[in-house]
Amino acid sequence: MPIRVNWVMCLLINVLFMSRAFSQYTPVLESLRSELESGKQEQAFLQLKKMKIPSSTPDKALYYFLLAKCNDIKNNHQEAFSGYLKAKEYYIAADSIGRAMDINLDIAFSIDLQKNTKHDYTKYIDEYFAYATKQNDSLRLAKGYAHMAAQRIDRKQYTESLKYFKLARAINSRVKDKDLEISINSNLAVLYNEDLNKPDSALYYLRKNVDYLKQENRSEDLCYNY
Repeated sequence: MPIRVNWVMCLLINVLFMSRAFSQYTPVLESLRSELESGKQEQAFLQLKKMKIPSSTPDKALYYFLLAKCNDIKNNHQEAFSGYLKAKEYYIAADSIGRAMDINLDIAFSIDLQKNTKHDYTKYIDEYFAYATKQNDSLRLAKGYAHMAAQRIDRKQYTESLKYFKLARAINSRVKDKDLEISINSNLAVLYNEDLNKPDSALYYLRKNVDYLKQENRSEDLCYNY
């Protein structure tokens, strides 16, 4: 569904950018991350498959994260799940607890997309929210609720999805993360237009993005919103 793809890609970009703050990774991994961010998933995936597993703990964490993300995009969700678990393990070993907690959302998505899986995604969501709450981290809370909203779309629980998107938007209004705001508005527009049959409400949220996107000269995002 369009809304799910849009949110997954937004989550991908946000999580990758967050990981930059943790450590200086090897140039090869930095290059592969840039390729993945720019949409060259197949090229990045092939290079990752040819690589030797890095020796340093932070590089191992990023390596497995990028490989898992490629597998998720290619709908290899079981392989992605295994990769995310390894990435989380190495981020914990590298004392990057925040990154490890962020990956819980990716793990939950991979589980939710699998058929006939025995894994329970709720424990990863619970761990994520427990950490965000303990840290009093409003941005993480907003992203978590947006994630829950996207999950409800796949289950056709549109009223629940709307509730969580609005909650995410309300929390984000305190931290004013523009990229997250744009993503939530775009997803609300799709939800209203395609699932709730309220095109006027959809236009309301799309128009909220237009001024900012024009100001930032983000023409690709502007075209998407139109």
